[in-house]
Amino acid sequence: MNNIKKILAMSLIVAQLSIPALAVNFTVPEFSILIGSSVYELQYANDSKNASAISEALANSEGDIYIQTSKGTWISNSTGLAVAKSLIDNITITSFNGKAIESTDFEDKAAMLMGSIKYKVNDANSIAFIGLIQSESKINNVKAENALLLAKGILNDDIFKKSYLEVKSDKAATLIADKKYKQAAEAYATCVKYGINIVNNTGYINALSKYADSELVKKTNLNEEDITNYYSVGDIDNDGTLEVAVFERNFSSEKYIPSNIQLFKYTNGEYSLFSKVQTKAERCNSINISKAKDDINGVFVSGIMGMHSGVQSLYIIKDGKLTPAIDDIYSLYPSKIKDIDGDGLLELSSLERDPKDPDSSDATSSKILTWYKWNGASGLTTVESGKAK
Repeated sequence: MNNIKKILAMSLIVAQLSIPALAVNFTVPEFSILIGSSVYELQYANDSKNASAISEALANSEGDIYIQTSKGTWISNSTGLAVAKSLIDNITITSFNGKAIESTDFEDKAAMLMGSIKYKVNDANSIAFIGLIQSESKINNVKAENALLLAKGILNDDIFKKSYLEVKSDKAATLIADKKYKQAAEAYATCVKYGINIVNNTGYINALSKYADSELVKKTNLNEEDITNYYSVGDIDNDGTLEVAVFERNFSSEKYIPSNIQLFKYTNGEYSLFSKVQTKAERCNSINISKAKDDINGVFVSGIMGMHSGVQSLYIIKDGKLTPAIDDIYSLYPSKIKDIDGDGLLELSSLERDPKDPDSSDATSSKILTWYKWNGASGLTTVESGKAK
């Protein structure tokens, strides 16, 4: 017993110990002791609260007591000599720090692995723990997430982030299968508070797109138009979560009802309507959340008025709401919005009749296509202008 106390007081170093009965590999401190079929780690054995348990184990032990040394070998407490590894391998380990290791309870396994990682964070420890988390994530996502969050402070940050995203992806996949697209997008969005970059995550984008397609766009007013022309997904305010811009088409055969540009944002744990602004457009040719100037993103809208006229708009977030950044651009016909000069910024455009063409027909006369870039204030700069092809 005195020899054990001396060893337990020595510096703490860690090593690998595989316990087959647990069906996972985990790390315990060196200088851990093997009493009968039970293993106790240094911290546990030295805790006064566990003194009676250690004393009882010693009293009931019929064989020798073994101590794992700093060299990864085991020595006999009675002789002080190293024993063959095969002798230890032939002992069936039944408990670790007072807990039965044959238990299949997820929380017990996670707690044991976390106890190991506290002593030394290495690839083997982390892989074993993360493997357990990922397996449980497919069965009980809530349990897996809770255990992972408990281990956040002892895991390598990159490993934690990767695993947390995988857990949330599993949850989102289940929600998507149940057609709960909003909740799936919200599951992804929680990753941001842990510094996980998800703006380009395809699963997140897919969840938000399905949310917009199934719940946000008024399909009854679209006839046979392409629904994907009526919404856009992007990070308009550079906060790390994605927003959804929606062209809300309002229509009545009895009176004019203006349409709106809506912006749905993740705030306080859920997606909801953040802001909306009226638009002169009656239908949507395209809508895009994209970079407008330096670090300012905006909602670019190419709309249709009446039978064939075009109108283009740019909206940004200002003073906490969606606000027009420019005066609307009106065109003879709808025209495109795209990056024509490859600088990463979208250009707006207008399509007008060529004043030099004597043909007075809007349909057959030659057209002038002019491209504009937002100047970052309230105006536009002409990028290029010429005959439309």
